[in-house]
Amino acid sequence: MARMKTLLAVACLVAMGYANLATATCIIDDPGYWVSNEGGCEDVATGLVWGDSMGATLGGFGDWDFFLWSCSEKVVEEGTTVYDDWRAPTVNELYQAALNGLGYYVPHGDPLTNVHRWTGSDRGNKAWVVRLRDADEILINKNSAINGICVRDPNAPPD
Repeated sequence: MARMKTLLAVACLVAMGYANLATATCIIDDPGYWVSNEGGCEDVATGLVWGDSMGATLGGFGDWDFFLWSCSEKVVEEGTTVYDDWRAPTVNELYQAALNGLGYYVPHGDPLTNVHRWTGSDRGNKAWVVRLRDADEILINKNSAINGICVRDPNAPPD
């Protein structure tokens, strides 16, 4: 049943043209730490660019497979520049971003809540999630309804 709901949600998103979502600029630019750049909110310390939360762009939370799919299909257009190399973050990337204050800079980061975010890192039928408030990492069932934040590495070599 959960798989059917995911497939229906995917079909709806494709029909709605999910690929042309607005950019996720930083809530505030804080030069030296976080700046709006490269289609999202860049962590100056790591060079990684973070999108807005999945809940903000997709209207809710989803299971792990849906999160992985939503990141792989994410496209941000800024004028004539297209950013289509989004992916799920590793647990280490999201952990470091949380320590660097990600929740305070991305839209719907919810840094003061007890909300965990999906990562692309898994172990069997569970996946790692990280809480932005304090970088707490835990494993949860992949069929849980959790929010997530996609990432891109503008310095990564092209596929």
